Amino acid sequence: MREKKRVCFSLDYVVFNKFKRICELEERSVNNGIVHLIKEFVRSFEEEFGEIEE
Repeated sequence: MREKKRVCFSLDYVVFNKFKRICELEERSVNNGIVHLIKEFVRSFEEEFGEIEE
């Protein structure tokens, strides 16, 4: 099993609340919403530019 990396960052309060609302509408936690966006970003990037080696 792969280890998971913990990440901490700051986010504008208004943007966070809007993102939280979007996650609620999609029935995701904020954490899962962030993970989903990162995975989609990586997938999209690799589709355009090729697979990134680990």
